[in-house]
Amino acid sequence: MKDGVIEPVGTDQAHWHFRGHCLSRVRIVHRLWSDLGLNLAGAVLAFELLEEFESLHNRIAVMEGHPQ
Repeated sequence: MKDGVIEPVGTDQAHWHFRGHCLSRVRIVHRLWSDLGLNLAGAVLAFELLEEFESLHNRIAVMEGHPQ
């Protein structure tokens, strides 16, 4: 995938491996792509916006004294 949705670990492609969170990211992007009919760039953008929303929501909850 592109745009930092998954980040390979390793120096060359023959030895890449991926952390566990990458699989869930790929699944979410795939669902956005297939369910909403978005192109890959649109699905990645939607995913990034969802992640940003979740991050901001968590920051607000912590600031209000309600960590999640």
